Amino acid sequence: MKKNNITCVLILIMLFSEQMVYSQCGCPGNSSTFGTVPLSELSNVNSFIGDNLFVSLNNSYGYADTYVVRDTPIGQGFIKDYQSNFLNVRVGYKPISKLIVETEVGYFIKKKMNDEINFEQSSKGFSDLSFYARYTFYKDPENGLDFSGGAGVKIPLTRGSEYVPQNIQSSTGAYATILNLVGKKIFPAINSALILSHRTDINYTNKYDYRYGNSYRTSLMFVNNVIENLVIGLEVRNETRQKDFNVAKNEILNESGYSSIIISPIIRYSIGDFVVNTFFDMPAYQYYYGENGQLGYKNSFGFSFSYSSRIEFSNFLNNLWYNQEPTPTLPASE
Repeated sequence: MKKNNITCVLILIMLFSEQMVYSQCGCPGNSSTFGTVPLSELSNVNSFIGDNLFVSLNNSYGYADTYVVRDTPIGQGFIKDYQSNFLNVRVGYKPISKLIVETEVGYFIKKKMNDEINFEQSSKGFSDLSFYARYTFYKDPENGLDFSGGAGVKIPLTRGSEYVPQNIQSSTGAYATILNLVGKKIFPAINSALILSHRTDINYTNKYDYRYGNSYRTSLMFVNNVIENLVIGLEVRNETRQKDFNVAKNEILNESGYSSIIISPIIRYSIGDFVVNTFFDMPAYQYYYGENGQLGYKNSFGFSFSYSSRIEFSNFLNNLWYNQEPTPTLPASE
C-alpha cells in the first residue's frame, strides 16, 4: 500500500510540477516554448498502480521585471514588466501496461507587458493542442526502476495577429515536434523516489516567417511521502532555448535565447482520488544571449487539481451497448 501511495504521488506531482512560466525578452512566458512540458510525465510511475485515467486542471502565474545581460542583472529596461496567467487541462489514458497516450490544451487568461512609459500591450486566448504517446522500453519492478520514451506533436490553436507583438501572442502560431525521455527510481524503504526527465521541443516557422528557437528541458526531482496524504518534493531543472530566427530576413536574432537553472519546491496533498498541488519556481542561475539584455525570468507559482481513476473502455462500450433499459412491450391480448 505504501509503495502505491508513493507512485500515485509521483504521477500527480509530475503532472503538475511542469506548469512553469518562463520569461525572456524574445517571448517571455510563451506557452509554446516551455509553458507546457509533456503531460506524459504523469505516466512514468503509473505502471505500479491500478489507475489508468488521469485528468488535471492547472493554473500558473509568471512575472518578470529585470533585464539581464549574460548572467548579470542590470535593472529595468524598455519593457518595464511582464505578467502571464496560464490555464490548461490535461488528460492521459493508459490502454496497455507499457503505453500511455495523452492530450492537453492551454489557454492564456492574460499575457501583458508594460513599457517604460506605461503603455500596456496584452492578449489572451488558446495556445496549443498537444498529443503525446509514451512507451516503457525498460522496466524492473523488483528494483523500482524503469525508463520510457516517446514523441508528440503540438498544434497551434491561435495563429496570432499582426497588431500584437510576437512575444505577447498566446501561441507561437507554429507546429512543433516533441521528444521526451524519462527514468525513475523508487525507494520504498524511505517512501521516496528520484525522477530524471528530458524534453526537446523542435519548433517550426509560423505564418509571419518567425521561428522560435528549439527548447531543451532536463529535470531531476526528488519526492518524499512524509505522511499518509502529504508529499513534499524538490525539483532542480535546466532550461535552454536556442536563438530565434527571422526566416524572411534570413537572420538569427542575437537578443534571444537563454539557459537557466531553476529550483522548485513542491507540496502535494490528497483527498481520496483528488489531489491539490502547489509549486514555486526560483531561478538559481540565468544566462541570456545578446549584448543589450533580455527581460529575465523572475518567478512563477501556481496550483493544480488532479484526479485519477481506472476505466476500461471496452467494458464501458459494452455496457452502453448491452446494458440498456429493455424496450417496454405490450401485454399479450387475451
